[in-house]
Amino acid sequence: MLSVNLGWRDVAFADPLERALGVPAVVDHNVRAMALAEARYGDTGGADPLLYVYVRTGVGAGLVIGGQPFRSGAHGVTELGHLRVVERGRPCACGASGCLETVAAEPYLAERARALLGRDSQDPLADLAEAAHGGDGRAAAVLEELVDRLTTGLASAVNLLNPALILLGGAFRTAPEPVFDLVRDALRARAFPVLRDAVQVRRATLGPDAGVVGSAAVALDRLFYDA
Repeated sequence: MLSVNLGWRDVAFADPLERALGVPAVVDHNVRAMALAEARYGDTGGADPLLYVYVRTGVGAGLVIGGQPFRSGAHGVTELGHLRVVERGRPCACGASGCLETVAAEPYLAERARALLGRDSQDPLADLAEAAHGGDGRAAAVLEELVDRLTTGLASAVNLLNPALILLGGAFRTAPEPVFDLVRDALRARAFPVLRDAVQVRRATLGPDAGVVGSAAVALDRLFYDA
């Protein structure tokens, strides 16, 4: 197992779980599991390929093609959050700087919300959107900056991977619909012309249960269906 945020590398995480629980255990990327859950059990209309983007501590992505999670290459990573979107930007846990997750993940949004609203926020994206809707120009500027940086990363994903559907989860689960409209408009302006009309951007459909459902789907695939 590899986790940049936790500082783990080549950690055999499933082994101690199996010893403690006495049952087989499987480990997979959390957002890839969420993407699989949405593709198998979510309200996606069978969209394929499906790109699931989870904005929380970082900005994670999972890709499902033909009903199967994309795991090719080293660790099967799809690191949308570590695309550079700001030159000479903030240092990132991965060792680079200016990564998308340094300026779009929830810790950054909470920091900006605290500075603008004068209080801690449990849902900084929704609170910033509400303040912007109420006429707060500073909040509107933060929201515009977020959408600009996020869609810079999403446009790269669209141009390279050609997903039929992008689902936004995590902090976006409770974001008001006008935020999604901003993302759709900005992405349309950045994506390759042939692709911009083919891709949809929607709210994730399974909500906070996506990780649990995805974990079960991964375990079923590994322990039963692939046997």
